Amino acid sequence: MAALAIAEKKLDKVFNFNFEENFDIWPENLKTEKYDLIILSEVLEHLFFPEKFLSNLKNLLKPRGEIVITVPNVLFWKNRLKIFFGNFNYTAQGIMDRGHIHFFTWNSLIYLTEVQGFSLIKVNNYAPTRGTKILCRMFPGLFSFQFIIKIKLNLNNFQ
Repeated sequence: MAALAIAEKKLDKVFNFNFEENFDIWPENLKTEKYDLIILSEVLEHLFFPEKFLSNLKNLLKPRGEIVITVPNVLFWKNRLKIFFGNFNYTAQGIMDRGHIHFFTWNSLIYLTEVQGFSLIKVNNYAPTRGTKILCRMFPGLFSFQFIIKIKLNLNNFQ
């Protein structure tokens, strides 16, 4: 809980709750706010039901609000080689982190956001390998180590 104390000194508001629970029991002072931007950095891969969480976040966004999402790419080219040779081993950190419940590919991430009523507005994926930034843009599912996207609610689906 030391992290919460530090966060409370630096941020306007800090919430500590299980956001995989039904939206009805989220903190009231959180549910009454509407946000321009929500950042989900390395969050979705740790959730049992990321689709439910994204659906709940619609209730917190302003009509033109945006969400920035970062998730590791399980099919990054180095991982593909490891899997090809039969190595699917969990690690203490990184793409194969033991805490990852969901693994995302480029297609599965985009599908998840679209099914939840969001539109992709910006991509800035991370390619750690020298000389692959152009390839990362052309083939994000192969050369992106980490997917970094910005999405907005498709106003045709806004509730």
